[in-house]
Amino acid sequence: MAPMTRRGRQTAPNEFLNPQAIVPHVSREESWQLEGDDSRSERELSENPSGSFQDYDGEFEYDAIKYQPTRDFDSGDSHEDILHPLREAANRVGREVEKFAEVLDGYNPLKAVDDADRKDMTFDLIDSYHDIAIEAVKRLRAQHNRRQTGHTGRKNILGFTADHDDDAMDEDGSDDQEIIESNPMTTPEDLKRWEQEARTWDLLRRMTTLQYGPPQTQDAPPIHRYSSERQIWTSFLQNDTLGLERHTVLEWLKNTADESGEDIDVLVQELQQNAERGDITAHGWLHTKSAIKNQKRLHAWQYILDPTNPDVSRALRNASKTEALVTQLDPDAPIRQNLNLEAPDQYFERAIWRGCYELLRRGKSGEDIREWCQDRQEIWRAVSMGGFPDDDSQNDTADHGSRALWRRMCHALAKRGGSDIYETAVYGILAGDFWSVAPVCKSWDDEMFVHYNSLIRSQYEAFVLKKFPSRAPQDQVQSIEAFDAISFHGDPATVGRRTVDLLNAKPGLIKEAQQPLKMLQGVLIANTFRDFIREQGIAISKAANAQDTSKLIDDLQTDPKNEDRVVYIKTEDFDSLRVLAHMVLAFKSLGMTFVNEKDTYAIESVVVAYISFLRLAGKEELIPLYAAQLSDARTYSTLSRELLDVTDPDQRITQIKLMKELGLDVQRFVRLQTAFLLVDYPDTTPGYPAARTFSILVPGQHSNQGLSQKLRPNFIGNAVARPEALLIRAFEWHLLVDGMWSETFRTGTALFVRFFKHGHIAAARELAGCMPSRDIAAAKTPVLLGESLELSQLSDGGDSTDLESLLRKHMADEARAYVELEGLVNALDFIEGVAGIIDSLQLSQVKQDERLSKKLRLEFHTNFANIRHSVAPLLDNWLVKSREANPALIPLHATYLPPTLLAYAALLNNAGLYISRDHFLESMELASVIATNTELTNIFLGPDAPTSKGGAGTEEEKEGLGRNAMADLVQGVAGDAVALLFSTGPDKSRMRGGRRAREGGWNGDIWGVGK
Repeated sequence: MAPMTRRGRQTAPNEFLNPQAIVPHVSREESWQLEGDDSRSERELSENPSGSFQDYDGEFEYDAIKYQPTRDFDSGDSHEDILHPLREAANRVGREVEKFAEVLDGYNPLKAVDDADRKDMTFDLIDSYHDIAIEAVKRLRAQHNRRQTGHTGRKNILGFTADHDDDAMDEDGSDDQEIIESNPMTTPEDLKRWEQEARTWDLLRRMTTLQYGPPQTQDAPPIHRYSSERQIWTSFLQNDTLGLERHTVLEWLKNTADESGEDIDVLVQELQQNAERGDITAHGWLHTKSAIKNQKRLHAWQYILDPTNPDVSRALRNASKTEALVTQLDPDAPIRQNLNLEAPDQYFERAIWRGCYELLRRGKSGEDIREWCQDRQEIWRAVSMGGFPDDDSQNDTADHGSRALWRRMCHALAKRGGSDIYETAVYGILAGDFWSVAPVCKSWDDEMFVHYNSLIRSQYEAFVLKKFPSRAPQDQVQSIEAFDAISFHGDPATVGRRTVDLLNAKPGLIKEAQQPLKMLQGVLIANTFRDFIREQGIAISKAANAQDTSKLIDDLQTDPKNEDRVVYIKTEDFDSLRVLAHMVLAFKSLGMTFVNEKDTYAIESVVVAYISFLRLAGKEELIPLYAAQLSDARTYSTLSRELLDVTDPDQRITQIKLMKELGLDVQRFVRLQTAFLLVDYPDTTPGYPAARTFSILVPGQHSNQGLSQKLRPNFIGNAVARPEALLIRAFEWHLLVDGMWSETFRTGTALFVRFFKHGHIAAARELAGCMPSRDIAAAKTPVLLGESLELSQLSDGGDSTDLESLLRKHMADEARAYVELEGLVNALDFIEGVAGIIDSLQLSQVKQDERLSKKLRLEFHTNFANIRHSVAPLLDNWLVKSREANPALIPLHATYLPPTLLAYAALLNNAGLYISRDHFLESMELASVIATNTELTNIFLGPDAPTSKGGAGTEEEKEGLGRNAMADLVQGVAGDAVALLFSTGPDKSRMRGGRRAREGGWNGDIWGVGK
C-alpha cells in the first residue's frame, strides 16, 4: 500500500484582493523578518554572508521549478470590485487594449536616455495612439457600412477618405482588424466613440507639440512695410504664443468639422430640391427672374422697375400673392429694397449661403470656396470669403490695412442682417463676430469655433495695426465698429478656461459637454489637464472607498471640486479610462510636474484604476508595463496587490521576466508583496489563542485493553481563510527569484508562526505543501552555490572553516526553523490521516467486517512508518536552537509539542491494540526518551517547570503551557502496561510479543498474574 498522501485540495473562483471573511492577524513587530536592503542583487543572500560563493555558469532555468501552487479560496466577493462595478464590461475589451500596451512598450519613455529623447518618444507614442484610433474607425466604418455620401473625397484628421476602395482599406492594419473581430457586437455608437477618440488624440498631439515641443524655428525674414500678408501672418504666429495656441485649436475645430460633417452637397440637397429647379444647381434666382420678365411683358414695361411705384408693387407679387417681389436681380436687392424673392429662390439662396458657411466652418481654402461658388455661377460670393492669410492663395499680396477695413464691412453686414441666417453667419465669421454666428451653431464644437475665430481675428488685427499704423487707414478703422473679442473675453491667460466653462454650462450643450471624451477635449483646450486629472483621481479614490476601505487606492478624505456640475469619468467606462490613463502617462513623460505628494497620488490613482481593469479583463501580462510608469513606491504596492491572483506557475515566471525587462527590482517586489499583505491584514489578536483551542485527543476510558485514547477526527480540517491563502500565494513568488535565501525562509517561518498562533493548521499544511523546503533548496542553491544541493548537504561540512563551508552552515541555520515547523506540519498531517483509518477500523469491528478490518489494519501498518519518521525530529531538540534566535517560536513550541507527542503515544496505543504489541513497547520507550530529555521533560511538566538554564520558565516560555502534559503521558504509559498485561493470555496470538520484543528481552510471562 502506498504511503498516505495529503488531503485533496478544493477549488473556488478567484476573488479580488480584499476578502470579507474575518481573518487572523499578525502584529507589525513580526514584519521585521520581511525587511531588508532594497538594492541587493538577485544573486545575493538576504543576510551576510552575501553573494554566491562560486560564479554560477548559465541562467537559472525557471521551467525546472516544480511546485504546487495555492488553490483558490472562496470567501465572498471582494469590495475592491466596487472599483469596477461592471465586471462584465471588462469581458468585452477588445484588441485595442493590447495595441495600446504594445505601443507603450515600443515607445516606453522609461527607456529614454535624456529629456529630449523622452519627449521625442512621447510624441511618437501619442501619434501611434492616434493611428490606432484611425484604424479602428476605418474598420468600424467598413463593418457598419458607414460610407455616407458626406465623406466623399474629404481630407480629414483621420488621414483617410470615407469612400476609399476595399483594396486600400485592406492594406496593412491586419492586426488592427482584430480590434473589430474580437468584438463582433460593436454598434454605430462604438464607431462614434472611436471617432471622438481619434479627434481627442489629434487634439492632444497638437497641444502637446505646441506646449512641450521645441520652439518654432525663426526662419521667416523680418517683416517690413512691404512684406506680404502671409509673411506678416507667419511672423504673428511665431511671436505670439497665445495666438499660435488659439490658431492650433481653431485648425483642429475646422478639421474635426470637415471629418465629422456630411458632404456639403448632401446638406444643401433638400434646399435645392425645394428650389424647384430639378438637377440645376446654378443660374441664380430663376423663379423671381421669370416673374419680373412676365410682368414686364404683360404691362409692356421697358424701363427698370421702381419698387416704390404702386402699380409695380401691386403687380409684381410672389406666387401666393402675399408679398411683393424685388424688382432687380443684383445680390443686394433683397436687403436694399427690403423685398422678397420667390419661395423657391429663397431656398436656393439659403442653399448657397449654407454651403458657404460650411466651407468657412470647415476651414476650406479660398481656392476651394471659389471653385464651389464658380460651379454654381456665384463667383462673386467667393471674392468676399477669404480666410486667414495661410488659407489664401500663395500669390496673396493683399494689403493688411484693406483686410482690416473689409472685416469691419463684413461686421456691418452681419449686424444689419441678411436675407438668411446663414448669410448673416458667413459675414459674422469673416468679421470675427460672435453674436451673428451663434444662431446657426448646433454643437459644442461650433460654438467653440465661433469664440476662437473671433479671438484670433481680433488678435491678428491688433498685431497688424500695431506693426503698421501708417499703412492702415486709422481714421476709418477707428470709426467703423468691429467686434472686439479680446476685450469681450477679458484676461487673455484665462480665456480658454472661461470659454470652456461657459459652453459646458449652457443648457443646450450640457449633455454633449458631459461626454467623457468631449470633456477631455475641453480640458486640453482650456489647458487645465493638471487640475482636472487631480480631481479625477480624487473622484476615483472616493468611489473606491465608498462602501469599504480599499487596499489598492487610499481614501484621500476629500471630495472632487464642482462635483455637482462636473461628471467625472467613471471607472466602469473602461474606454475613457484607457484614454485618460494613457494621457496621464504622456503628460508625465513630457515633464508635467505636480504640486505635492497628495496630488501625485491622486493623479496616479487613474493609472492604478486602469491597471485594476486590466486584471479584471484578464490582461495580467500588461500590468508590469503600466505599474512601472508609476512612482517608485506606488509601482511595487500596485504590483504586489494586483498580481496576487496570478497562481499559474508559468504566468508567474512570465511576470518576473517582464519585470526584469522593465528594470524593476524583482527581489523588492517579492519582499514587499508579503509585507503589504501583513500591513493590510495585521495581527491584532492578543495572547496565543492556539494554547486554549488546539487539541488532538478526546479523553478515553480505561479498559482491559489499555487507555484507548481517541484522536479527534479531522482535527486539522481544510478551511483556509482567503488572507492566509493570499499570504501563501505571495510567499510562493520567493521561489522564482534568485537569492533571497534568508528572507525566503524567515518569511516562511513568520507565516508558520502566524498560522500556528491561531491554530490554523490547515493553512500551515497548505504552506508546507506549496513551498516545501526541498523545492526552495533546489531552486536557489544552483545560483548561490553553483550546484543543486539538498538541505541535508548544507550541514555536512563538519567543522571546516573555509568560506564555502561557512556559507553553507549559514544557509542551513537560516533554514532550520522553517524546516522544523514544516516537520511539525507533516507529523500532524500524518497523524490526522491515520486517525481517520483508526475511526474506520473501529467501525468495521463494530460491524464485524473482518475483510475490511484486515484491509484497514494493513493500511494502518503501512502508514505508521511515515508517522514514526515524521515524529523523530520532534524528539531531537526540536526548535531548541531556533527559538533562541526567534522568541516567537517559544509559545509555539510549548503549545504544539506535547499534544503532538501525546497523540503519537495514543497512536502507539492503538497500534498495539490493532497491529502488534511491539507498539506498546515503543510507547514506553517514548516515555523514557521524554523523561531523559530535560527540554522535553520541562515542556511536559507545564509552565512552572524549571528550564534547562535553571529556574522557572520565562513569561514567553509559559505562554501556551496551560496544562501539565506529563500526567497525560504517564497515564498513557500505564495504560500501555495494562494492555500488555491483558494481552498475554490464551487466544491472543496477535498480541503476543513479536520478533522485536523477543530480541529486546521481552518476556510476557512475568505479567501472567492470572495464570
